[in-house]
Amino acid sequence: MSLYLSPQQPSPTANTQIAQIPPERTSTPSNSPQPDGGMVLIPLCFIAIWIGLIYVIADTWKYNQKSTRVSRELARLPCKKCQFFSNNHYMKCAVNPYVVMTSAANECQDYRSKKNGR
Repeated sequence: MSLYLSPQQPSPTANTQIAQIPPERTSTPSNSPQPDGGMVLIPLCFIAIWIGLIYVIADTWKYNQKSTRVSRELARLPCKKCQFFSNNHYMKCAVNPYVVMTSAANECQDYRSKKNGR
């Protein structure tokens, strides 16, 4: 075999074909970026913080509405205007200690106004 190839003879490498690598086996990164795990957590944490904040505000609003309602009900009770009422923590009323500052105190038979006798 001679080292010189004539133009009539085909070269040994002319008929060889290069095998194509399937696209799923390529090691080059694709053009579409894959989301990072940390990047997914950012919007989730943002939403969770807002949900928590809304919950705290709603709970505070409910508590304030309830305490306002209770305060209005207590203000309507005649106990604080009674002469038997004392602002003592242990015994607020000497005559009816179990009824004092409840809704049953509206019909208290022993009520005496501080200003006048009844």
